[in-house]
Amino acid sequence: MKFNAVKLYDLLIENCMTVKKLSEISGLSIFTIYNAAKGERVPRRTTVGKIAKALGIDYHDLIIETESK
Repeated sequence: MKFNAVKLYDLLIENCMTVKKLSEISGLSIFTIYNAAKGERVPRRTTVGKIAKALGIDYHDLIIETESK
């Protein structure tokens, strides 16, 4: 699983939402969201779920499936 940070930023822009506001709505820390968006850490599925729910989108819209070998 790879987090789609580009999609996250696009959705924030579309919703005129800041990372701070997303943090408040999702219950996640600002740092958790920034780390996921920057690719510094792979977010847990529950984290992605909370972000998706706060944005009113499906969880799968924020992930890029990778092939497993």
